[in-house]
Amino acid sequence: WFNLESEEVACVRDRLEGWKQRISQPLQLDIFIDTSSSAVRAAVGAQPNEPHLVLLERWTLRYEPAPHAPEAIGWPTFYKRFMVLLRSLAAFLRLMPAHRLASSLGRLGHASDAPALGFRVCIGGPHGGRSSEASPEAAPLDFAAGVSPQQHAFSPPDSTHGKLRIAVSYRPPSLFARTARPAAAAVRCTSDRMSAALIANYLPT
Repeated sequence: WFNLESEEVACVRDRLEGWKQRISQPLQLDIFIDTSSSAVRAAVGAQPNEPHLVLLERWTLRYEPAPHAPEAIGWPTFYKRFMVLLRSLAAFLRLMPAHRLASSLGRLGHASDAPALGFRVCIGGPHGGRSSEASPEAAPLDFAAGVSPQQHAFSPPDSTHGKLRIAVSYRPPSLFARTARPAAAAVRCTSDRMSAALIANYLPT
């Protein structure tokens, strides 16, 4: 119906199996970058009180079922409204500061010591939710004090069949150094961090 070509990421698919059984649970996706390098910290405008894992974006998805199941689904209207949401989402991704950062890093080539973009999935909301990373190194992620994230909420496309609410909080563009580029070569994606198939828009084409 939506003709979206995307490769299924096995690790993400497995982590979302439980959520698929109860899609009314809030779903949170955090995008962060490792700023162990001083050049990378300068590029993202990391504050002195921020840890080496800097949160760039926090996406939340929540489905609110309709009080009463509709007697019939108007598929043409349903399709048109959700197409507007998907197109808006695809266009908005390219306006995000993290997209410009990843594109800038990607022009420098590839290297094993390149800064790594990562992701973390949390099911059930940020408080008491189940994170996709259970390792001891999975440090808490949040926007540091003094960093006021910008926010955007997409309008729910339909109410007859319930409401799908998608929102994002992201690091302010003013903190990013537009001309600064880390000495390390490119965005490095590892299997336990982020696959190119997960968010292809954040990787160079």
